[in-house]
Amino acid sequence: MEGDHGIKLLEKLFQILKDEGVLQPKFSDPVIHFKDPEKLLDDFEFTIDNQGHATPAAIEQICRDVMKYSTKTNHVNFHTFLYGGYDFYGLCASWIIDALNTVPMTYDVAPVFSLMEDVVIKKLLNLYGINDGDGIFTPGGSSATLYAMTLARFKKYPESKKTGIFNQKPLVCFTSKEAHFCIDKGANWLGIGEENVIVIETNEKGEMIVKDLEEEVIKSISEGKVPFFVQATCGTTVLGAYDDLRGLAMICQKYGMWLHADGCYGGQVIFSKKYKYLMDGSELADSISYCPQKMGGAPLQCAVFLTKYKGLLLECNKTGAGYVFATEKYYSTCYDTGDKSVQCGKKVDAFKLWLILKARGLDAFEEITDNIFESAKYLSNLIKSRDGFRLVVDNQASPSICFWYIPKNLRGTTENPEFWSKIDKITTIISSTLVKSGRQMIGYSKLPKKHSANFFRVALVGYPRPSKESMDSIVNEIESVGDKL
Repeated sequence: MEGDHGIKLLEKLFQILKDEGVLQPKFSDPVIHFKDPEKLLDDFEFTIDNQGHATPAAIEQICRDVMKYSTKTNHVNFHTFLYGGYDFYGLCASWIIDALNTVPMTYDVAPVFSLMEDVVIKKLLNLYGINDGDGIFTPGGSSATLYAMTLARFKKYPESKKTGIFNQKPLVCFTSKEAHFCIDKGANWLGIGEENVIVIETNEKGEMIVKDLEEEVIKSISEGKVPFFVQATCGTTVLGAYDDLRGLAMICQKYGMWLHADGCYGGQVIFSKKYKYLMDGSELADSISYCPQKMGGAPLQCAVFLTKYKGLLLECNKTGAGYVFATEKYYSTCYDTGDKSVQCGKKVDAFKLWLILKARGLDAFEEITDNIFESAKYLSNLIKSRDGFRLVVDNQASPSICFWYIPKNLRGTTENPEFWSKIDKITTIISSTLVKSGRQMIGYSKLPKKHSANFFRVALVGYPRPSKESMDSIVNEIESVGDKL
């Protein structure tokens, strides 16, 4: 098969990415050239034919159109989800990973990457206060939670690996009302069942109420069920709240439960001397998940699962397939880590984080983390000082700022259900107007405790670097649309 045109496209690709504003979009560039799905299906040639007949020029134009109509997540005005842009060292690592096209399954097919993953995991374990644990890079935070739940079940019932859980009392797990939905998916996949995920109330800041957890644990035991797993959240997806790890650890130790600290969003604080207190007690967790793809600027995907139990990952997941994991090797097989994973075909994502840290250093990660929280504090104070804006929660130690905009014609009126119904609609109208204009992409959410009305959610990440200018733009753009409603 001829590959010369593909090589030529690769050689031009960097300039195309620059031309289309993907790598370093300007502040004035649109975040997205939005088209409704039906319109995009008509305007873009999505069909695949038996014969490839497009010319090199046509293929290049297709690539440019893909970039044109894709969301520029590296834009400073992209604030929709818990990720954003990337560190360019991480992007370099991603390109190298794809070009080498290997997996960290056995040392011989990924010698450098196998050692690299080991080094990164040991460094992260040390930062979280775990002396001699283990870990593995996973395809996202949800997968990390699945690893945690699987290990927790195996530790509680080792025989379940062979016999299943058919003859056991029902297992139950616990998480907060503000936690990520991945625990429900994990309960489904593991045969535990979503009804056995017990949701614990939170306080006004979105933190799990520890005494409520113990009450629910006692209740589950009285019903003949077996509590085995608690998922704490370190940086909830909406309010950015941090659960009390020390308090939760005491309950878990008392009742023999596994404590998993979901630090996918907020686990970055461990790099900051100023904000690491938010994860005080991380060394007491049985496992931790952290996603450098969120605050750390590592390109998607880059997530890691850590546990304090050395060897448990391998013991739980090992199958010993001889056609892959032969014991008679010409090197030390301790770096053949594929058997502790549930997948052979995983990418060498550790290289992304390693190269960023190698180039920037741990001090740079501290500065990035501090800037996120200082920018969030600036935005919070800006909202409190601006007419028509109201914080959902006034939390000065959160990377996620949630707020309502109240148009002039509603200010000072009775805040009854009709009022909040209007605020709910106004939030979605402003958000969609900004997206369609390409000026901002700001997410929105709602909490049952807060009138069930949608509010804006700005979850800050490391890249592009948030600044006073970008925070001012959020408020000004919302106000400019809202004033016309």
